Amino acid sequence: SAKLGGLLISEGKHDQAIPLLRQGLEQQGVQDAERYELLVHLALALSPNDSIGAVAAYRQALAIDLDPRLSLGARINLAARLMEQGDLDEAIQLTQAATQAAPEVALSWTNLGLMQRRRGDIAAALAAYSQAIALDPNNASCHQNRAVALLLGGDIDGARSAFRTAITLLDTQGRPAEAQALRDKAQSIVKLEAKPAL
Repeated sequence: SAKLGGLLISEGKHDQAIPLLRQGLEQQGVQDAERYELLVHLALALSPNDSIGAVAAYRQALAIDLDPRLSLGARINLAARLMEQGDLDEAIQLTQAATQAAPEVALSWTNLGLMQRRRGDIAAALAAYSQAIALDPNNASCHQNRAVALLLGGDIDGARSAFRTAITLLDTQGRPAEAQALRDKAQSIVKLEAKPAL
């Protein structure tokens, strides 16, 4: 059920996946690891139309006593849903737990940066983005988010440099339309070709 449900989700057939995953959860003798997988897939299937149900499924998945590294997906996804709902405190706690459980996962650090920026803690956001970039230096989105945080922190030259890096990465990754869109957007905020202030 979990594998087929995951396949249906990947094909965008969420409505078909949900009953199949719920049926799998009702089976007798489902092991913890299987229950976790079913719940995470159910949460993914529910996310587009039922964020409350998705949060509940992620919480059930995290209630299963598994190694924190194995439950990383549920932790990161639950935190993202909570951030969308405006519950930054719990989202940050979950994401910090994810960075502690698996510090080598750049996505956790990137998400932590986004959350800290939304909270208004620019220094913490920049620290998280720096960690994410150290782990995944070719992540254009992370460089872009870092640029925004630098701008909010008043570092115009740093923001300009980070925007340029993000644009260059998008270009070299064969994403010219995204690079041009970011170039246009960034140019309206900071002059990309300006020389650094002395």
